[in-house]
Amino acid sequence: MKNLFFLLFTILAATTYAQTDSTNYFTDLGKTYQEANKHLLAYDQYAKALKISPAHLPAIEGSAHTAIQMRKLPTAIEHLEKAHQIAPANQKISNELLKLLYDYQQYDKAVIVATSCTSCENKEKILGMIYYKEENYAKAEKVLLKAAAQDPKDADVSYTLARTYIDLEYYDKAIPYYVRTLELDPKRASVHNELGLLYYNQTQYGKAVASFEQALENGYKANLDFTENLAFAAVYNNQIDKAENAFQSILERKPGNVNLLRGIADAMYDRKQYDKSLSYCQKLMEINPKDAKALYKAGLNFIKKGDKSKGQTLCDEAIKLDPSMESMRQKKEIMM
Repeated sequence: MKNLFFLLFTILAATTYAQTDSTNYFTDLGKTYQEANKHLLAYDQYAKALKISPAHLPAIEGSAHTAIQMRKLPTAIEHLEKAHQIAPANQKISNELLKLLYDYQQYDKAVIVATSCTSCENKEKILGMIYYKEENYAKAEKVLLKAAAQDPKDADVSYTLARTYIDLEYYDKAIPYYVRTLELDPKRASVHNELGLLYYNQTQYGKAVASFEQALENGYKANLDFTENLAFAAVYNNQIDKAENAFQSILERKPGNVNLLRGIADAMYDRKQYDKSLSYCQKLMEINPKDAKALYKAGLNFIKKGDKSKGQTLCDEAIKLDPSMESMRQKKEIMM
């Protein structure tokens, strides 16, 4: 009987040794093919190893890395999840799985891995990005602040924090993170534009103009909206020539745009550029001789220029065209 047990033990040990030897053989062969960038051959060898030993961690990791190279990301995730189950304390596997889940937008799984991982790289950054994408701005702010403290030179974290504060409508808090983002990565043209819009809405027109111009210098493709924002920021910053050049470029493409012409006339009036405001009122009245608002604005310009008689006459004519403007004149008279 003892001899029988010994024989069975010997056979089992030999079989186990043979399986281990074969597993290692196919795993090593997979690594060789992988290093030679022969990914399909490598994947086949890892598959053979796993058929013999399904829980062999090096073969599972090799399969995952090879699948990534072949852009079979769901397969790579499947292998890394299996590896994570076998070795949940393995930080290297956790890091790889977390990054892949985030890149493949499997956010629910990524959050589970991140919250269970004590020292995963970029854990706070990834969680913050996920919370931001899911519009959970309170959580995003909390985690991204930790990420920013850990790595103050991460431009993506700074930018996402800036966007988080925009969505929270904490505009004053957003500005420093926009500035930091552009200090770290000054070539981000679209971020310069966003900062310009933020400065504009905060009535910091000089900084708005500078940011818009930085956007252009870094390759931002100026559309009509962008040019209009730049033009109005410039006029409100008393950069009249710059503003007019921008306005003219818009009007060349949108001739006769009444809303734009009226906006320019009002902006020029507000900046005490009465002659320029008058010229835009004239353009409005050429389009529509019965434009009461343009006629009334022209009258106000003449009053400001010192010709009160002519100005008053024009305002009276405007009110005849549109009696509802009488209340506007009363307000203007009180303000004067």
